[in-house]
Amino acid sequence: MSRAESQFIELIPGTSYIDLFCLTNDPQYALTLEVKDDVLGMDVLGDTLVVLVQRDIGGVLPEHRMYWYDVSTVEPTSCGGTP
Repeated sequence: MSRAESQFIELIPGTSYIDLFCLTNDPQYALTLEVKDDVLGMDVLGDTLVVLVQRDIGGVLPEHRMYWYDVSTVEPTSCGGTP
C-alpha cells in the first residue's frame, strides 16, 4: 500500500500502523502492519519485530505488553527485487 492509498485506511483509536520496508537493494515499501493498542517502541531482533504497546484496560494504570512478529516472510521478491 502506498502513502496515497494509506489515506483511505480507517484509523481506529488505540490502533497503530507500522510501515515495513525491504532494505536489500533500494528501500522499497513492503507492507503495513496493523497493531492493536498504542505503540511505545519497537526493535528488530534478527527476523523478529518486537513491539512494546500500551493498552487502556479501563483501570487506573494502563497495561503494557510486548508483541512479537516474524518478519522473515517479508522477502525481496515481495518488494519487486530478486531473491
